[in-house]
Order: sequence, then C-alpha cells, then structure tokens
Amino acid sequence: MTVHVSRNGQEIGQYTQHDFNSLMQAGRLLPTDHFWVEGMDGWKSVSIAKSYFGQREKCRHCGGKMTEQKPVESGPRMGQMKSICLKCGHTEYH
Repeated sequence: MTVHVSRNGQEIGQYTQHDFNSLMQAGRLLPTDHFWVEGMDGWKSVSIAKSYFGQREKCRHCGGKMTEQKPVESGPRMGQMKSICLKCGHTEYH
C-alpha cells in the first residue's frame, strides 16, 4: 500500500505504510498534513491516521492480544503492516 502525503495542497511524498508510520512517530509529519491511499474518497488529516489504519489490541476472532504491527518485507503484501494474534494465530494486514 502506498500512502500519499500532502502539505499545503502540494503532494510531498509517497511512502510505504511502515515509512509513513515512522515519519509520524518521528514528528516529521504535521497534524495539518494530509494523507491518501487508493480507495479512499478523499484526503484525510494526518492527525487521524492512527485511527484510520487502526491497529487492534484484541483479535476479532478469539479476543486474544495482537502483536505490534510489523512491516511485510516480501511477497504480494510487501509494504503492508501485519499483526498476529498471540492466542489463535490469526493474522491481520493493514
């Protein structure tokens, strides 16, 4: 998944979700910046990105605890993030 980022109406970059998350955590993206991924109906504020990509704390199948999101580094889901249920092994991709 490619995350497009704009600032003041100008696109400033395209990133994998992992790189986008790293930029947010490092404070390199402003809350007033916007992001867009294919399938979205429009640009959204970076300030809501965490809720948009939505890491679950509990598995939707068994209620077990999910691992922290990690980047998929190869294969058809490369660039996406995944987390795994520690109880049942269910994998979620984001």
